[in-house]
Amino acid sequence: MWMVGIMLILLFTYTLPHNVYATVVEDKHVHLTSTVIKILGHLEQARENKSNGNDELAIAHAGHPASELFMLIRDDIADADQDLAEKIGSELESLPSNVPNMSSEELKSTVTHIHSLLNNVILNNNILPEEKRSDIRFWATVMLDVLEDAYEEYSEGVEVEGEVSNIIEWQDSIGFTSMMVEDLFPVMLKNRLDVDLSSAIESSLHELIKGMKDKISSERIGSIINSITDKLNGLTLKGEQNAPDIRRVRELLDLALKSYQAGKFEEEEEGEYSEALANYEKAKELVIKAYKENFEPLKSSIDTVDPSLMRDTEAMFYDLIGLIDGAKSVEEVKAKIEQLKDNVSKIMAVGVIPEFPMSVVVTLATITGIGVLMGRFKRLNS
Repeated sequence: MWMVGIMLILLFTYTLPHNVYATVVEDKHVHLTSTVIKILGHLEQARENKSNGNDELAIAHAGHPASELFMLIRDDIADADQDLAEKIGSELESLPSNVPNMSSEELKSTVTHIHSLLNNVILNNNILPEEKRSDIRFWATVMLDVLEDAYEEYSEGVEVEGEVSNIIEWQDSIGFTSMMVEDLFPVMLKNRLDVDLSSAIESSLHELIKGMKDKISSERIGSIINSITDKLNGLTLKGEQNAPDIRRVRELLDLALKSYQAGKFEEEEEGEYSEALANYEKAKELVIKAYKENFEPLKSSIDTVDPSLMRDTEAMFYDLIGLIDGAKSVEEVKAKIEQLKDNVSKIMAVGVIPEFPMSVVVTLATITGIGVLMGRFKRLNS
C-alpha cells in the first residue's frame, strides 16, 4: 500500500514542460496581479509627466487605471474585501480631475498611497493565496504576461525606429517595464533564482528599458523580450497540462468575461477596434479552452448521470461563442456566462468532480494489474 502512495506522490508532483509562449492568461491570480502591476505602471507615468510639467499626459495616464484596468479586477477584490475595493476605486476615479490642481509632490504622495492600497491586494491571502505568492513560477508567469502587454504597447507607440507615433502607448510600455525592473523582479524573483540566471535576466531587463527609452525598433524590443522568455523557460505556469476539472470552467469563463469587457471598452470608449478584436478573440479562446479541456472530456460522465444537463450545458457553450462572435452586448454575454456557471454548479452537485487525473487512473490500474500478475506468478511457482 505504501508503494501505491509513493507512486501517487510522484504522479501528482510531475508536470509536463511549460509553454512560455502561450498568449492567453488562464490563471485569474496571474491576471489580477499583472493588472495591478500595469495600474502601477500607468500611475508612475502620470507622476513622471507631472514632474516634467506635462499635465495633459499626466491626466491621460492617471485616467487609464480607472477607465481600462481596475474595472477588470474590482469584483475579485470586492469579493474578499469590499472596503479595500471601494477605497482603491475612489482614489483612481478621482485622480484624473485632481491632477491639474496638484503639485508634483502631492501627486507623488497620492500615487504612493494608491500603491500601498494595491500592495494590500497582493498581500491579502483571500485575494492572492499564499501558495501563489510564494511560487516563483507564478511570478515568472506574471512577468511574462506584463512583458507581452508592454511589447504590444511599444509596437503601437514606436512604429518606426527613433520615432514616437503614439506617445501614450510608448510611455505605457516604459511604465509597465519599469515596474518589473524596479519592483517585480528584484523583490519577487532576483534572489530566488540561480545567480547566473538571475544576473542574465536582470541584464536583459535593463537592456529592454534602455531600448524602449532610446526608441529602438519594435523588432529589436521583441528580440530582447524573447531572450527573457527563453531565460525563464520552465519557470512559468502557462501551458501547464492539467486533468479535466469541471470546476476550472467557472474560472476560465470569468476570465473570458473580463477580456470581453475590455474589448467592448476599447471599441466603444476608445475607438480602438483592432485592440477590441484581440480581446474578443482572447475571450473566445478561453471559452473554447473551458469546453475542450474541462467539459468535453467529462461529457460521458455527465451524460451518464444527467443527459439533459449535459446537452443543455453543451448548447450554452455554443451559444456563448456565438454571442462573442457577434460582438453582442456585455450584458448578454455575462447573462449567458452566469447560466453556464449555474449549470457547472449543478454538474458538481451530481458528483462529476474527477478525483484523479486519467493518467493516474490508468497508472493505478496498471499497478493493480502487475500486482495481480505477480500474485499469480508466485502461486504458480509455489
